[in-house]
Amino acid sequence: MGRDHVTPHVFDRLCRISDEMTTNGDRAGLRAAQRAVRIAGLLIGPLRCESCQRAFPVKGRKSTRLARGLARLAAALRLRGRHDHAEKALVAAFRMDPSDEIRGDLYRRRALLRVYQERFDEALADARAGLRMATPGHRRGRALVAMGIVFFETGGFADAITYLEEAVRTLDPDFEHGFVAGLICFANALTKGTDDDVRQGIRVCSEARARLRPQHKMHRAKLWWVEGLLLQRLGESRRAWQALTTARLALIALNAAPEVGAITADMAQIASLPRAVTHMCHEAGRAIPPYHPLASPLRHLRDAKPPQIPTAAGVLRDAAGRLAVCPPAY
Repeated sequence: MGRDHVTPHVFDRLCRISDEMTTNGDRAGLRAAQRAVRIAGLLIGPLRCESCQRAFPVKGRKSTRLARGLARLAAALRLRGRHDHAEKALVAAFRMDPSDEIRGDLYRRRALLRVYQERFDEALADARAGLRMATPGHRRGRALVAMGIVFFETGGFADAITYLEEAVRTLDPDFEHGFVAGLICFANALTKGTDDDVRQGIRVCSEARARLRPQHKMHRAKLWWVEGLLLQRLGESRRAWQALTTARLALIALNAAPEVGAITADMAQIASLPRAVTHMCHEAGRAIPPYHPLASPLRHLRDAKPPQIPTAAGVLRDAAGRLAVCPPAY
């Protein structure tokens, strides 16, 4: 991209595309994020003379559009495991001295990054700050989702269900992207509730799938995954296996290696039959190449004897869970 494209408008558009693509499971979204990173370096860096490239001694820039774009860029980088780069994007966004509305959004996004970094006390503080500064409407709804996620990851499942239920009531169904994300997180939280919560979670999964667009392939796969785990908790093993198989094949088609590893481990623990495990590991190899970090634990699961399958599956699940956002382990 030439110098003519180094503008806040192009940068904001690239950040929005990369955020939406990575959220929907499209790995090509990282390419858009990489281009956005290059433009960000030019936009937020010091102003320079066009002839001699000497930096002008000016104060830091302030731009709401750049701050919003950097926030979206940080979210995309976080979802692709680029946590250090996401941290830098958020630091740069805060330096833009944005409005309280954008600042609350930055706190919310930083709380989710802290969850990935396992800095849970800081995540809770940021989530509370984001909720306090959120304006009524979809921004408050997304802040409530962030609070629910933080409580879920720290073991406060009752609080997570409460916040996420309020988020679903707050979010506008016409705000499709955020509403569906809230429904998915709510369904995740309900997996840790009572049997009544589990039944409600199955209804939530069905409702969320009905709202998905064709491009939301990752959302759809994860909803089938959550529904399979919920059905398994209710003892409906056949329906659970069908839902999990649907999710697993969809994730393989998306080449989503970490998610494929995690769901393969979940299904191996549910039905630890050597022939079934070997078949699933063979299919998972289509999405997990030999050089991938999950290739070794996947191979150990494939070669495990029946008594060793639960342990090998647990190792694979832990390794995959560190690389992607997955539903709760079975």
